[in-house]
Amino acid sequence: MIRSRHLLAATALALALGLSATPATAQRFLPIEGKFTTSFVLTPTATPGVFSLSIDSQGIASHLGLTVGSSTHTVDMTGTPTVQFGSTTYIAANGDRLFAHYSGTASAPNASGVITFSGTQTFTGGTGRFHGATGSTSMQGTANLATSTGEFAFSGTISK
Repeated sequence: MIRSRHLLAATALALALGLSATPATAQRFLPIEGKFTTSFVLTPTATPGVFSLSIDSQGIASHLGLTVGSSTHTVDMTGTPTVQFGSTTYIAANGDRLFAHYSGTASAPNASGVITFSGTQTFTGGTGRFHGATGSTSMQGTANLATSTGEFAFSGTISK
């Protein structure tokens, strides 16, 4: 009986102080989508068939507005399909940053030097309103190896 009163008193005190066993706010996921154009530089590495890819992008995305992006990827063309992975920083219209990691595959270039790619982008945090952001999107696009330009789009969810 005394133990029950102590437990009841401790529970009442915790509730009075705003403490609980569950978080006060659960993560809320919202839809996000974007469409971007790119310019890129593909540079050979010391490993044959493996390249470093630097990508500058500009476009518009929900929750970011007009956005610029900067990506550094590794492209491994030694197998089929080509594997691509790396990181991106998106800078929103107000200067907030959203960090992401990309992993995907790409086709071999067609006769015009155009490849298609697709993969998953995972959000890994950011600054400002994107601090602690999580979520992921599916991404698809094309890149023209002859002109070093391309485009991509993504769609998925983000927590804020």
